Amino acid sequence: MAGRTLFIGDVHGCYHELVELLERSGHRREDRVVMLGDLVNKGPEVVRCLEFVWRSGFECLLGNHEAHFLLHARSQPAYRAVWDRLDRELQRWLAGLPLYIDEPTFLAVHAGLRPGVPLHLQSREDLLNIRECKTGRAGEGERAPWYDFYDRSKPVIYGHWARQGLRLGERTIGLDSGCVYGGKLSAWILETQTLVQVDARRVYEIPGKQKRGNP
Repeated sequence: MAGRTLFIGDVHGCYHELVELLERSGHRREDRVVMLGDLVNKGPEVVRCLEFVWRSGFECLLGNHEAHFLLHARSQPAYRAVWDRLDRELQRWLAGLPLYIDEPTFLAVHAGLRPGVPLHLQSREDLLNIRECKTGRAGEGERAPWYDFYDRSKPVIYGHWARQGLRLGERTIGLDSGCVYGGKLSAWILETQTLVQVDARRVYEIPGKQKRGNP
């Protein structure tokens, strides 16, 4: 039986919800699993999540929280405490996460795309952080979500925007449904166009209340 392609939104250390989501989706060894970034920070079991994803052979994008974690892994005590618990091979894997995965049937990014910019010229900052942008098409001085201007046929699957929540657009699929904030953890199965979700076990983080350096 051919494997499926599963995309999973921002986990943020919610290990038990991740395991439950995989079980609910009927995950099989032959499936391809793509994590959309932000495995780290905020949630309760960051190390366990990283080890599980790495040892399972899942693919993972670099999220803005991984980028920040890697930048300060040796300088901020809370980050250093996590970093020192990671296997060296896992450290190298984490440092080498890609900014996007571009396939004939999909494009996976953590945050989104700058309108009108070819993929190979997209900035690291936008791929990791973009939500809204200014364009002439949006009106002078106005801002609009980046996906309002996405006009290509290839579907884009992304995470990052918990405040927006789940968004199943015609050509853009947003899967950060705020699990760490007490929402849901979401997976999208490409071949069947199927959404699978599980509820957060509790509220782990209050939006806007994260302390600097909290892994």
